[in-house]
Amino acid sequence: MPKIANLEELISREEKLTAELKKKQDALRSLKYQKSELERKKRTRRLCSHGGQIEYYLPPEKFSDEEFERILGIIFHRPEVIEILNESIRNRGRKSIKKETDAGQSGPVQLRMI
Repeated sequence: MPKIANLEELISREEKLTAELKKKQDALRSLKYQKSELERKKRTRRLCSHGGQIEYYLPPEKFSDEEFERILGIIFHRPEVIEILNESIRNRGRKSIKKETDAGQSGPVQLRMI
């Protein structure tokens, strides 16, 4: 009979641990959700802040989306702008930006992190 009691104890312990595991998994899922929400809010705030700064110099009522994109393409195509960006990035210890062009394609130059 001790084996049965022992088996019952093991089953009981397994059920208890399974319930604890589910609670921990739920708590982890909740924390991950909270983290993603905070990251999303932080990104949204940054985008709004940067967008507001850009709109100060390029008011949306004065420029179409196409003109805005063209102006930014011209600005970020300039070597001195790329150098300023790289200098700022180096000072923060991040990777540099290099200018990438697709042969035969027109449009703004793509800046890529390297």
